Amino acid sequence: MSLARGAGLAVLLLAGGCATQAAPTQAANPPASCPAGMAERSTLTAFFGRNGSRNGREFLRVPAEAWERFRRAELTPRFPAGSTILDAVGTWQGQTLAEPTKVVLLVVPSETQDAALQSLQAAIDIYRRDFQQQSVGILVTQACAAGF
Repeated sequence: MSLARGAGLAVLLLAGGCATQAAPTQAANPPASCPAGMAERSTLTAFFGRNGSRNGREFLRVPAEAWERFRRAELTPRFPAGSTILDAVGTWQGQTLAEPTKVVLLVVPSETQDAALQSLQAAIDIYRRDFQQQSVGILVTQACAAGF
């Protein structure tokens, strides 16, 4: 799968259901060979929706301070090599209200993908439990990368 196609899937997932839990899958066509100076890497992208609902009304269940505590306690220790976190907006299961979302991007050596995915899933399980979230979407792709 090309990096552009993987990015397109991420945008599609973000726009169409940032809170839907997707079964992690290996890219069907990993890069055949990377250009000079680049190496094959796995990218793990997780979509953490921050809304909840009560009696059919939307509300912000995960305020910025609570997200920051979660990030420091659960994500940073699991991924000390770093991550990128983006603010996004998505919808979920036909809702008309936009949902604030945190998109977490992780780039890891392909040979450590399974361990990284297990660590990410552990953090997701805590997030879902602590903030009563139904699901967190996950996207796994293969790419050529430099600087990671």
